[in-house]
Amino acid sequence: MKTKTWVVLFPIISLSLLILVIGFNYVVDPYGFNNKFRIHHINANKTQTDSQSRKFKLGLIEDRKIEGIFLGSSEMTFLGNTDYMQKITGIKYFNFAFNEQEIYESYKYLEYILKNNKVKQVVFGVHLLKFNKDGINYRQDKPSNILGEKFNIKYYISHTMLIDSLKTLYKNINNYPQIYNSSGWKIVDRAQYYKIEKSNIKEWTKMKVGESPHFFDASSKNFSLDTEKIRYLYQIIDLCKKNNINLKLLFTPMYYKHFTMMHSNIDADFSNLKRLIVQAHPFHDFMQINKVNLDYMNFIDSVSHPNKKISYLLIDALNMPNTDKKFGELINSNNIETHIKQVDDSIHRLDQ
Repeated sequence: MKTKTWVVLFPIISLSLLILVIGFNYVVDPYGFNNKFRIHHINANKTQTDSQSRKFKLGLIEDRKIEGIFLGSSEMTFLGNTDYMQKITGIKYFNFAFNEQEIYESYKYLEYILKNNKVKQVVFGVHLLKFNKDGINYRQDKPSNILGEKFNIKYYISHTMLIDSLKTLYKNINNYPQIYNSSGWKIVDRAQYYKIEKSNIKEWTKMKVGESPHFFDASSKNFSLDTEKIRYLYQIIDLCKKNNINLKLLFTPMYYKHFTMMHSNIDADFSNLKRLIVQAHPFHDFMQINKVNLDYMNFIDSVSHPNKKISYLLIDALNMPNTDKKFGELINSNNIETHIKQVDDSIHRLDQ
């Protein structure tokens, strides 16, 4: 009798749990797929995790016309100040950068955005370690798993979405601050997010940034330049040329201790990468030693994520020729060798 009862109850319980999971995911809507419900302290603030940000930003670009795009990894989520860029250029910008964005991803998402938008300008921020052959690829969803499947029922029954729904619910209940604005720029204040007292911010930042260059030492020791990733960068450059897009390519800023630690391990590779890039397109170098990168208060953690106030300086450097040339110096085939020597010399002066 007990066995027969279990046989009858098991599918009923399973179906009930499945309906509960689908309903919970649909109401919380952590990726903003349906936007049917906006409930204060439940889901009004889509506080994104890494896994959420890709799907969430795809939702934000629906039904809007985009004229300018920021692309890149986590550094560009802070640097891609859509509000200020639109003020300076008059172009409607969207920040489509997110944590751990691979160069291949940047290419595929740019392709996707160009299908429905007449883009005038792209600002693409790259980091040297993104060209590492031994780097960890695709810890997040690949574009092929996301594009065109926004309303697929599989998302609503997935454990990944359930986990992100629970995180969204938890962060809303606990009044976590908003992370992105409606144009995809990461506006969150790190001290506010971690609830650090204003009086302790300087000490906390010095501990996080100024005394912790070891990540870049470990992650760059076995660096090997990946020609496949360079090929995808070339494809981004070609895609912009074919669509008459003004591409502003840049190396993102780094705290000088992080930069010199990394540079000591991969000096030759970095120089060769720069030579390969200028064969196809000029770039702005914000990574080299300058007065901005010498100040640890311009960064927020041990991996050189920039304080969002740097975004204003970076955008000025990209658009106004009279700004500090060492912060965002434009490098091309004519000055590349001089630039490489100047970078080496500046590091040697620090060592003396």
